Amino acid sequence: MQQLLVLIVALIGSVQSVNITKLSATSRKFNFHLRARIVGGRQTTIEDFPYQVSIVHDRSHTCGGSIYKPDIIITAAHCLVDIEMHDLAVVAGTTDWEGGGVETSIRKFVMHPKFDPKTFDYDIAILKLTDKLQYGPRIQPITLPVYRQEFKPGSVGVVSGWGALGEDGDDPDELHFTSLKIVSNNECYKAYRDINPVTKNMMCAWIRKGGHGTCQGDSGSALVVGNVLAGIVSWGLGCARPNVPEVYTKVSTFRRWLDLNIKSLNN
Repeated sequence: MQQLLVLIVALIGSVQSVNITKLSATSRKFNFHLRARIVGGRQTTIEDFPYQVSIVHDRSHTCGGSIYKPDIIITAAHCLVDIEMHDLAVVAGTTDWEGGGVETSIRKFVMHPKFDPKTFDYDIAILKLTDKLQYGPRIQPITLPVYRQEFKPGSVGVVSGWGALGEDGDDPDELHFTSLKIVSNNECYKAYRDINPVTKNMMCAWIRKGGHGTCQGDSGSALVVGNVLAGIVSWGLGCARPNVPEVYTKVSTFRRWLDLNIKSLNN
């Protein structure tokens, strides 16, 4: 299997520089597209994306996540591999992840038991916060899709994050966003057939000509279509490359799993 760069967290280096079978706490700079910064996007404010949070590891932004309940965050499972819970925190309600907002620790988390760090299948996780967030103009929940809800190819999605501005770009402190178009899984499968499987648990989006997308640090952030959490930044080849779709966890596939495990976390 060729080496991948994890989605929306901008890639650091070439495909040859990272092997997704070696995902660990030391690979927080995810040469995958663990989309950490938005490529080709524009600076924005948290008021426009009030569900967006920063997941901080050892005082550094690592991944994004989405507020679903006052004490529940949805993110990517790969963001939590080989991570100690006491080293993590969530920062909400701020445009600049390093300043302002509300920081809270994580009480517990659940990764999907079938998550495969080799293929990034089942790349979804839930965080239970120690303290409940207080909703306001800068902190709001995202809506989940219904079970098995589909999003038509060509539909426009919006992704936000604090990820790198390019494969070799800087990591901005300010929140950025960009728009992408949903790609059919068949077309996405063809693009990755010699690299990594695209499964029924995944969905894809892009700007065909490239120049817009996610990068290191964007992993775990939301792909929103029609105000619904359609996808979670998961993996991809490089950052915003031409003719290369970005791959997201398809949230509608996991709606029942989310409902069941959120209930369990609240018990």
